[in-house]
Amino acid sequence: MREALRPAVKLALRALSAAFAPVTAAAGAVWRAGVRLRFITDWTFPPTPDFFDHRFDIAFFERWRQPHFFERGVYASEICRGKRVLDLCSGDGAGAALFIAPVAASVLGLDQHPGAVAHARRRWQAIGNLRFEEMDIRKSELPQRAFEVILWDASIQYFTEQEMDSVLARAREALAAGGILHGSTIRGGSKKAQEQHRHEFASASELSELLRRHFSHVLIWTREHADRSSLYFRCSELPVQR
Repeated sequence: MREALRPAVKLALRALSAAFAPVTAAAGAVWRAGVRLRFITDWTFPPTPDFFDHRFDIAFFERWRQPHFFERGVYASEICRGKRVLDLCSGDGAGAALFIAPVAASVLGLDQHPGAVAHARRRWQAIGNLRFEEMDIRKSELPQRAFEVILWDASIQYFTEQEMDSVLARAREALAAGGILHGSTIRGGSKKAQEQHRHEFASASELSELLRRHFSHVLIWTREHADRSSLYFRCSELPVQR
């Protein structure tokens, strides 16, 4: 009896899905419009927020096809499977929640902004292996030898060169034996991409010079996009690869 009903049930579900498709599409359009309006409000008129809400990336992708957020997440997740992961400057927590937590053993996100930490805790509280803490990584010590992967994605450019050195030294001490520091940054040009950036690297060799002061093995690769050039890096005391 159950087998005989299965085709009929499947047809009924398909018909129901088709009937609700216009409603679903309309709801999606309303959501995207609302997020776009929020983006204009937040980032056109000062003061700007302390952290970036990555729902903007999702809402704008259909129109602008900018893959940066998704690309960073995929590259980072490649080395996090089953690992204890520390996410520096975790912001709204979207990267850690959507790309890292599904594959990692555990993820700790750190950010200096109380609003970002509160937002991330509230939004991603259902993910059991993910937590967020408030910390200024320029000043605070990290747990030693506690993490197999440390991520510093799309945020190193907000630090001065002196601060970068300090954070990298702490990150090296926080990595377990054979651990990997992975991250990305925008490659700078004759003019800063954003005024909030404290330092943009002009080339892969300049970034490599900084990283090699702290790690024996450094791998850097470049991704070119219509609106920017991104530098990705992986560092360890052991050889690293993509």
